[in-house]
Amino acid sequence: MTILLANLGTSDLSIKVTVDSKNYYLPIDFLSNESNLNKKLKDLDNDRRTIWDNMYQGFNYVPNSQVYQDLGLPNQKQPVRELTKALQSSYQKESPKWHSLIRPTRIGSVIQKAVAMGASKAYIFVTNQPTSHPQDTIYLFQIIQQWVQQEYPDFELIQKELQLNLDPQNPNLEDLVLEYYYNQLNEIYLEENLSQESTILVNVKGGTLHQKTALKIQAIASDFKNILFIDPILDLNQLLEGKNSECQLTSYWLYQRNQKYQTVKLLLQKRWDFDGARVIVKDWQETLIYLAKQVSAIASDTQKEQEKLTEILTRLDFAVSCFNLDKNAVRDNDKMEHNFWLNLYTQCRIYWELDEIANFLIRLSSFYEVTLNELIMGLRGQKYLRNNNQNQDWAFARNKASQEFYNKFQELEQDFERRDFYKLGNRYSKRNFVQTLIEIDHPERKALATRDRLELWQQILASLVKLDYWFDNRNALIHSGRGVSVQTMIDQLQEDKRNWTDDKDKYKANPHKACHPNNILGEVLNIAVHTYQLLGQKSSPYVGWDKNTPYYLYSELRDEICQQLI
Repeated sequence: MTILLANLGTSDLSIKVTVDSKNYYLPIDFLSNESNLNKKLKDLDNDRRTIWDNMYQGFNYVPNSQVYQDLGLPNQKQPVRELTKALQSSYQKESPKWHSLIRPTRIGSVIQKAVAMGASKAYIFVTNQPTSHPQDTIYLFQIIQQWVQQEYPDFELIQKELQLNLDPQNPNLEDLVLEYYYNQLNEIYLEENLSQESTILVNVKGGTLHQKTALKIQAIASDFKNILFIDPILDLNQLLEGKNSECQLTSYWLYQRNQKYQTVKLLLQKRWDFDGARVIVKDWQETLIYLAKQVSAIASDTQKEQEKLTEILTRLDFAVSCFNLDKNAVRDNDKMEHNFWLNLYTQCRIYWELDEIANFLIRLSSFYEVTLNELIMGLRGQKYLRNNNQNQDWAFARNKASQEFYNKFQELEQDFERRDFYKLGNRYSKRNFVQTLIEIDHPERKALATRDRLELWQQILASLVKLDYWFDNRNALIHSGRGVSVQTMIDQLQEDKRNWTDDKDKYKANPHKACHPNNILGEVLNIAVHTYQLLGQKSSPYVGWDKNTPYYLYSELRDEICQQLI
């Protein structure tokens, strides 16, 4: 769908007048604010130049013409409102007579171009001030509407009436007019139910200065995707002959770009919303492709912008894949390293910061599980698992372990089943397996080294125990129907503490051992810090107590993207 939005100006109507036995179509209000008017005057012959110069000096040929006599008006210039009111009345009564005597001036050229581009309707903004201002265009619209109905039967003109007092001395006028256009454009967007492929043509030639500014600003800032400004190219000879002039299309894509990029930056800097940013960038890329096809003058510049957007989208795609924990997509990107466990830790930080508690609890549980997996693998525990755990089934192979290792694990596990393969099917079994690795299978047979590792493990284990309750209750919190928030977490914890009965079930988390919700992230950090130490690895710059600690993957991606958006 293509629609036209336009202000109606007092010079948008010409009337046929005879001067020195020659017929001319002269604007009812002189075109005094046209750009390049002086250059255009050179195109006129002497007779036409004389007529134009006389109008410029204030002489109006229309009042002295047969038109005023036929309308019953005195032969002195009438206000636009009164002239068009009389003309509209006569036009309705004697349409054949008046139709050939009038021409839409600039607006006619715009409508012709809009129709050629597939438009079927136009929203025209007209003035009808409470004090009946002499320059009001309410009746002028009705004349244009009737004329267009005859020339373009399938094209619909819809009136949008501005009833504000447009006194330029009003200090609030600019805000009032901006608000009016904002509301009107939103209404049009909703009424038309415009698709993403729709084209909006905008003409701001007519109307007051405030109207022109407001329509331009609000059109650029609107939800309309494909916006083109349509401007008639002034041709004085065509105008005087009652013919439409050519129109040119203009795209204020740089203004639109700035708005899009500001929104993208806001999403990334305040919400870490790489997916939302990706939607906007893709949408903008599609818009640029369309605009470049319509306005060839911007093709070169927009091509450079397209190349930049492609690079940005690559980074955004990678960030979204990381957020979705899509290992395959991440693995295919050879330009960025990826540590799955560190990614989970970082997402715990991000979701807590964003107060997205449901997502936080899900990532918290994943971080808990993957931490135990990392510890088992980091302590080379895979050699005790079936097929070195290549199938990720976490099955302890009894025949691979020494009797000492087997006895210790059985002591910790208690209900250890006597079979060849024992599934490490829950976090408690994996915790016991890690402790067995530390106590029995340490690389150095030195008591001091073992004690150090055990102390680090005990610090990790203490934090894990504090998180057991939140691990077990995440689904109940998320699907409780009360909504999940920090406050509901606090309320649920207090309620479970009051109702707690110890039934000696070792797999049932004790709420009295749980940490306060506001301390969860601190326990997560404690686990991360001591996991690095236990595995003898260098601590990551993305794990630390400093509040300015960068976010693994996402800080770098965000900063690179924002830098490209400058």
